[in-house]
Amino acid sequence: MEVLNNIHNAKVKAREEQTLSIPAKRILEKTKDIPSDANKLKRRWFWELLQNASDYNDEVKVVLELYPDKIIFKHNGKPFSAADARNLIAPDSGKDESDLKSEDTIGQFGTGFISTHVLSGVISVRGVLDEEGVFERFSFDLDRSGFNDKELLKASITNSTKQFESIGSPFIYQQGSFDSVFEFNLLKPLNGIDVNDVVKSGLTFIYDMLPFTLAFMPKVKSVKILNYATDFIDVSTLEFIPQVIDESFFNVKISKIDFKENESHEIKSFIYSDTFKVRSIAAIEGLKIKPYPSQLTKLFCALPMIGTEKFSFPVAINSEKFVPKTERNGIRLSHINTENRVLMENAVSAYKILISSLLKHNYLEGFYNIVCWDNCLIEDAQEKQWYKQNIINSLKDFISIQPIVLNTEKEMIVFNTMKLPYFPKEDVDEQLLNNFYGLTANFHPQYTPIHGDYFSWYNKIDFSVFGSVKYELKDLLATVQECLNLERLSNKIEHTSLWLNNLINLVYQVDEKLFDQYKIIPNQLGVFVLRKDDIHWDNDVDEELIDIYNILADDDYRGFLLHKSFEKNIELLPKERSLDTSKVAKSIDDLFSEVLDPDRGTDSFQKALRAIFSWFAKSTKEGKSDSDLKELFKWFSSKKPQLFLETFDDGNRDKVFAIAQSGKLDSLSKLAESNISSEDLNTITSNVEDVVQLAKVLENVNGGMNLLLQYAERIKQDDEDFKFKKAIGEKVERVFKQALLDSGVNSNFINIDHNGIGSHDFEITNLNNGKKFFIELKSYQSGSTSPLKLAPSQAIEGFNNPQNYCLAIIPRPAQIEQVTEEYIKSNLFSKINIGEFIREGIDDYNKVKDIETGNKLHLTFRDAIRINVEQVKITDGGMNFQNLIEAIKWTTL
Repeated sequence: MEVLNNIHNAKVKAREEQTLSIPAKRILEKTKDIPSDANKLKRRWFWELLQNASDYNDEVKVVLELYPDKIIFKHNGKPFSAADARNLIAPDSGKDESDLKSEDTIGQFGTGFISTHVLSGVISVRGVLDEEGVFERFSFDLDRSGFNDKELLKASITNSTKQFESIGSPFIYQQGSFDSVFEFNLLKPLNGIDVNDVVKSGLTFIYDMLPFTLAFMPKVKSVKILNYATDFIDVSTLEFIPQVIDESFFNVKISKIDFKENESHEIKSFIYSDTFKVRSIAAIEGLKIKPYPSQLTKLFCALPMIGTEKFSFPVAINSEKFVPKTERNGIRLSHINTENRVLMENAVSAYKILISSLLKHNYLEGFYNIVCWDNCLIEDAQEKQWYKQNIINSLKDFISIQPIVLNTEKEMIVFNTMKLPYFPKEDVDEQLLNNFYGLTANFHPQYTPIHGDYFSWYNKIDFSVFGSVKYELKDLLATVQECLNLERLSNKIEHTSLWLNNLINLVYQVDEKLFDQYKIIPNQLGVFVLRKDDIHWDNDVDEELIDIYNILADDDYRGFLLHKSFEKNIELLPKERSLDTSKVAKSIDDLFSEVLDPDRGTDSFQKALRAIFSWFAKSTKEGKSDSDLKELFKWFSSKKPQLFLETFDDGNRDKVFAIAQSGKLDSLSKLAESNISSEDLNTITSNVEDVVQLAKVLENVNGGMNLLLQYAERIKQDDEDFKFKKAIGEKVERVFKQALLDSGVNSNFINIDHNGIGSHDFEITNLNNGKKFFIELKSYQSGSTSPLKLAPSQAIEGFNNPQNYCLAIIPRPAQIEQVTEEYIKSNLFSKINIGEFIREGIDDYNKVKDIETGNKLHLTFRDAIRINVEQVKITDGGMNFQNLIEAIKWTTL
């Protein structure tokens, strides 16, 4: 009988050993690598606990308590089932996965939970059991300090089982109480783990990651962290409360209480989209899209898949249907992982909806934060090929045609039309890149992102994917070269010389060989040439000699000279490559010598000959010696007497001899050397008798010649002033009319008449209803405060038509070229209802007319009668240009 008992005991012991051996082996497999994997697991422990809190609950609140010697995680979810609690003691012991995991759970009790032992070798678990509505408290310790010893783990399972199976007492359960408690003893870490680092790293990760996670875990209603005198975090209380706004927007309210009981709040906002079991999300603030935290994972299976921070997707995406790798650090996308492949394709659809929603809600800034991604880091070649072809290319094609770039003109433009100034990132100098941006933005304002966004676009874009937006220096140089010259470039750039100088300076700093590949260096004709072309420094070349050269030559000497506005770029050309007066003189001398005797009668040769003789005479007067002139013009100097006579035909040679014999040679020589023009001289010689008579009249008048000159100068100035005022006034009216047309007064049923005479300058008529609007436009000297002068007819018209007669005024600029539409729009003031300040003037005018038509008094006026209007009457409360446009439209409706 004793033998039979021994056999029975052996059977029972074998059964118990086998029962303990399987879970002990599984725990050993899970725990033995925890110390070596602590660096990976230190960011994961909180999420495993949050997962267990979320599973099996419709909604749950979580509290994390921090103490110097322990961490307590608790939640107010539903009570445990006996199987759930037992599975924490012996993971996967006797239950199929279908028994442990329901449709809406993320993980399963036991397996992932084991990784939380990175915090402590000993975890105390307390909770409530629910068996058919009868509730009982339980508690047990999970001691994995013998994590690498199977026998110790078996003993731990036995001990935990005894604690769990001890009989308790029923009690009244209150729903919503925080009865599920996991306490981690920080004083008993697994060997080789720096638990202080593990706790701090996990908590740091929570702050950035939890708001995103709550958007994917609707069951979790709040997470509160209570800090009891630890330095793990710098506040005493930290609470996260999710707030669903609508089907697209989601907030997380973060409340903090510091150690001095000061409370503060922060709202983190998100926009998301859902499609086919996938959600995409972006953080927002105001109307700007915020960047992702650097350690944010891109893939979520409700909880973050730690290790997917560099996953190649532009936004964070979540699907509870993802099939993660065993380590939960990513997903496989091989041909057998069809579910993951379908979900990633759905993620692209969700992303497209997200972008469309952002555009619909008028988000303008920050798209660079959600249209860029890291290089595809998938290791498997076939998976990588599938991902690029089906995901990356689809994203690229979609992004390329979206209006998601805010340009320098504050307009949203399509992504692939953007010109993004680019230097290779590996050797870029930020200042040079910034200079390049400024040049590009001036040249292509409609295609260049605003400066505040530029470096974000540059740093985030993968140019191997979006090469079309890469705008290199050679692209800008090629565009400038197409302009051919400074004049055409000035149509694109306002401060042309300054801009081009800056471009030349940038080219010199980046790669001066480009000067020999792109024509951007202007000569004195404004034409762009290569540096290797025949272009030289202008070493003070005599301008008159250049003109003489141009008469003789087939080309313009200024084409060989660097434009003077670009001489400050002292390294642009070699120092020795310069031209001076002696070199142009040598070229002129050679050109004269090459002209054969029969060809010296041509107009060009004769003109050049007269010009060189004039230059010789001036140079001699300025102090140049004969030897200097002979050195400059060796051939010409030797032929000078003969060439002089060749400047005259037979008749003129007789005149030269007559002058020489007249005895008036000195006086006539002075006349020739004076700056009197040929036209002036012809006027004098044609009116010799009148000039002699005038001289006799002035002869006896003290200072007579000076008085005459002063009077003549005033007449000239008055005439020039009248011509300028007339010209600028006419241009003001032309440009004003064009400004009206360009600003909306240009529909098919509106007609604008511009006569410039009568009671008004402009008559605007609605052809449908006949309603009219009149504008009298007055210009005045800039800075002047003198009254404006209205003709009586204008004043009377304005008085009789208070609502549809407008007096507009604008200061005249100093230069006629300054009259542009922009000038008109910025400087024009106007006013209707002018009767109030012209009434007295009209009354006075009527009195004068009564007197003038009487029989007792004869009146004669030197100038026409005008009614004065103070400028301030128009500018004070007057309409600007845009208000005038609105008044016209309103009046003619």
